[in-house]
Amino acid sequence: MKTLHQAKKELEKIKEHLEAPVIGYDPEDGVHQKILNVGYHHWQETLCNSYSEMLDYMEENFGPLAKMAVLIGKYNQQVCNGGHIQYHDNDYSNSGDDEDFDIHRELTSLIEVYAPKTAVNKKLLLILKDFDLEYEEENCWECDGSGEILFESEDEDGEDEYETCRDCDGRGYNEGYNKIVSNPDNLDNRYYEINEKVMEGLESFYSKILK
Repeated sequence: MKTLHQAKKELEKIKEHLEAPVIGYDPEDGVHQKILNVGYHHWQETLCNSYSEMLDYMEENFGPLAKMAVLIGKYNQQVCNGGHIQYHDNDYSNSGDDEDFDIHRELTSLIEVYAPKTAVNKKLLLILKDFDLEYEEENCWECDGSGEILFESEDEDGEDEYETCRDCDGRGYNEGYNKIVSNPDNLDNRYYEINEKVMEGLESFYSKILK
């Protein structure tokens, strides 16, 4: 990765673009938001096809600090609007190639390397590192969650006979279909305690670079 000094020098190239108009643009936007606006202006005005492509554009033209600004900005917006579940389900944590969180891992790395080493950012980093996915259990479609399927109707005692469902081995659920965020309420609550301070600190960080 580039040094912090190199990253700051690259970010300075964005100054002339900070008033780029986007939907919802406000001249009173802070410096951090204006960096996001540059990325979204590019997305709206070019053949850029995805969030990932826009992130690549920001990094290629203005360096890793510009990319970090967009990543943490969208993380904050998504989590504050609908929690870590929304953040992942809306594909802001991943490139869409699979149900992983490659983009989130990159955000975590950028924060670890470039964000000021404040107490609140240390808490932020712990939250980012605790983000994980797990397989969601779904009722077995064959036995509808009972773990058994009808083998034969009414034996000599007048009772139906059942056997263990082979699709789920009697568990009643199947594994390995969808990945969901692990322990999202814990992540949400921890982030909501610090999100305002995180954003205030990053606004100050970017404002000093682009003053």
